[in-house]
Amino acid sequence: MRQIFIPSNLNLKEKLIESGFKHLAATHFIDKCHWLISTLYLNNVIRKQELSNFAPRNAKALRSILTSRYQKAVIDTLKALEIIEVRKKSGRETYIPGQESKCYRIGEIYWESKFIRVSAINPRFDAKIQKRQEKQNKEASRGHPGKQLFLESLKRLDFDVKAAKNYIQGKEFESETSRRFYESCIENFKSGDIYIHSDRYGRVYHNVTNIPKRLRSFLSFQGQELYMVDVSASHPCLFSTLYESDSPEKQKYVDLIREDALYPFLNFELKGMEFHDNGEKSDFKLRFFKEVSYAPNFRKTDLFKEFTNQFPILSKHISQRKLKHQKYFAHEILKKESEIVINRAATKIAQHYAERGIFLLSIHDCFMTTKEFIAPVKEILCAEYAKVIGFEPKVKEESVKKEKNLREVF
Repeated sequence: MRQIFIPSNLNLKEKLIESGFKHLAATHFIDKCHWLISTLYLNNVIRKQELSNFAPRNAKALRSILTSRYQKAVIDTLKALEIIEVRKKSGRETYIPGQESKCYRIGEIYWESKFIRVSAINPRFDAKIQKRQEKQNKEASRGHPGKQLFLESLKRLDFDVKAAKNYIQGKEFESETSRRFYESCIENFKSGDIYIHSDRYGRVYHNVTNIPKRLRSFLSFQGQELYMVDVSASHPCLFSTLYESDSPEKQKYVDLIREDALYPFLNFELKGMEFHDNGEKSDFKLRFFKEVSYAPNFRKTDLFKEFTNQFPILSKHISQRKLKHQKYFAHEILKKESEIVINRAATKIAQHYAERGIFLLSIHDCFMTTKEFIAPVKEILCAEYAKVIGFEPKVKEESVKKEKNLREVF
């Protein structure tokens, strides 16, 4: 059963009748309206954004569910009732053919509402959505052994919904957006919905990709505990490919990467102290990404200056790739990462171990698997990275059970 979320204080049938749209208060029309409301809601929740954010909605994708007969009527009606809003510029709806889709959001009167999960009124509508998702899943994995293995693993994945709900019950969240995010993730597993797709850079997204790390601890496979197999400092590993030749600087950089010591080294050089815990290291990693890896060239923080002082050649190469815009360097690294993890490592793992019933999911630069297959997954992942970067990176594994205790703000 597909998960559809609507505001708890919205009775669409009554609102249609009261507003003079009695002729539209039919089951099939209400289902389509609920679906669009839910799509806009989940788009922001999954991205941990406020409901006030606009999101582009492709007209063709909307038409595949709303149908060409009802698409305009659904959108116009929800706009008229102020249930959804469309972004405007100079009083006109934003839309550039072939470049930019119209952008929508939940109406302001519902930003503070609690959203509840409901079922489609008409079972045939639910079946239509399910059929469309299954078709998209097949198309997303067709001809790719690794992605096909991901899809099969998702179908066999277990999630302890009751334990997860008990875990977050009574927790204090930093915002309503955060609370909605956790609840929608749990409801997604409860509904049994499965989805998988790739972006333009090759990264694969599915049910597990975006859930909070704390909720991963409630995942299992046929009663078996799951483990994360992760390349330490994956992006800095790939930065090493920017060196055009061997040099003392490159050797120094590679030695630090091999030992997963780049972040501790830079932190010590900058502050004269070591990390007290993994939380501090994680915070520094995010800072490194924001201030060095993918920051615009004009932003020269103390960390950027220290990195440039220690690795002037590499810093110059990174800056050159961000001349037009820093996003292009990020895209370059994402493509390299996806080529290694998805197209090479996942494919090879599937070819060698799919028939043995391996469980495997990718989460960007790492894999999730069972204890039985940790060793071969590590070996293949490490080997594929080495073919590209010229040395074996440090690969670590950790049980998802430990992630419940991470220092993560709710």
